Amino acid sequence: MVNLLQAKKQFAAYCKAFDTQDERVALKILHSHKVAEISKQLAIHRNCSAQDVELAEVIGLYHDIGRFEQLKQYHTFLDAKSVDHAALGVRILQEQGLLSVFCDVPNQQEVILHAIANHNKFRIADGLQEHAYLHATMLRDADKTDIFRVNLMEKAENVYLCKEEQLLQETVSEEVLQDFLNSHLILSAKRKTHLDILLSHMAFVFDYHDAYALSIVLKQQYIERMAMRYQFQRPQAQQAVQLAMHHAVKYMQDRIGA
Repeated sequence: MVNLLQAKKQFAAYCKAFDTQDERVALKILHSHKVAEISKQLAIHRNCSAQDVELAEVIGLYHDIGRFEQLKQYHTFLDAKSVDHAALGVRILQEQGLLSVFCDVPNQQEVILHAIANHNKFRIADGLQEHAYLHATMLRDADKTDIFRVNLMEKAENVYLCKEEQLLQETVSEEVLQDFLNSHLILSAKRKTHLDILLSHMAFVFDYHDAYALSIVLKQQYIERMAMRYQFQRPQAQQAVQLAMHHAVKYMQDRIGA
């Protein structure tokens, strides 16, 4: 069984080993707690058992456990320039014995590890068992939902990896915009500018598994608020972001029948 209280205590203790005064560390701690809350909410909405609701909350809490060591070792959150943070998180949970502290059921341990391993991938791996797939989809939806909040609350340099002044001067790559308007996720390799990162985050709406989770994004107006947050200096950027916003909102409305 999952011991939720023990999982929370251990997570807090683990985070204390890092510089919690670093705003990037603080960002990930808060994000982890938010994703845990949303994961719990999604599990309840899906009428999951009490056991699966707690399991979803624990998975949300630990999904980014690899981020702290990634930042410490590589001084970046960019997986392409460092390490796959999901794979690192799985390794930390296993090699440091963290997983066994709050979960002693092998099948549940596998579900936790599969969900974490798949949360940052372009697509969920084929062949997952139904239980593992359920939790992988809930985690991905919860993670993306809070990433929208992060986009609105954090400084540009913590999210788009550049100063706001630079972001305002950039344009959107044509290939990125076309993929967006075709309702596709944006491959990291296609991103050429920091503004492309913003659009790639907005494109997360195209990868939701649960219409209810997507309705949270629509209700909070996350996409509209992201598009309106910055006053881009170049007409191409202004037009591209507005096009993306309208397309994403229409996509969500159609998907959930709003």
